[in-house]
Amino acid sequence: MRQRVFFEVDGVPVVGDLYLPALEAPHRAVVVAGPMTSVKEQVTGVYACALAQRGFAALALDHRHFGESGGVPRQYERWTHKVHDLRAAIDWLAARPDIDAARVGLVGVCLGAGYAAWASVGHPRVRALGAVAGYYRDPTELREKDPVGFRDKVEAGRAAR
Repeated sequence: MRQRVFFEVDGVPVVGDLYLPALEAPHRAVVVAGPMTSVKEQVTGVYACALAQRGFAALALDHRHFGESGGVPRQYERWTHKVHDLRAAIDWLAARPDIDAARVGLVGVCLGAGYAAWASVGHPRVRALGAVAGYYRDPTELREKDPVGFRDKVEAGRAAR
């Protein structure tokens, strides 16, 4: 189940999608941090939905300056705001009666892994941190160095899709 949620950070509205598991509350929970310029309908929403299917309440949000959240200028990548947004999201989530405040964490995907790590530093409510870090290389270089391995990886990806 997905709920549209709202809270404020420094007086600026933040909009998120909270994915709830089909289990009895209180739920263990995570806030999902995503790649640079990502919005909740992209990577974080996909991860949050998958985590809810596995028993976690998971919050995907539009950081200030992005998506449906407030903040000007628009499309402004300010990592300190993202860290503060994640910390506020943890506090907001832990205050809900359907969330187990002793079992709240962060999941960071790609650049969001760094945001999540910074948000967890010294935060008393963060009990767990998971990171999914991307590995980016030049595809032309990979193909030239290992044409057979490159082809096999592409075929494996297509088969998985």
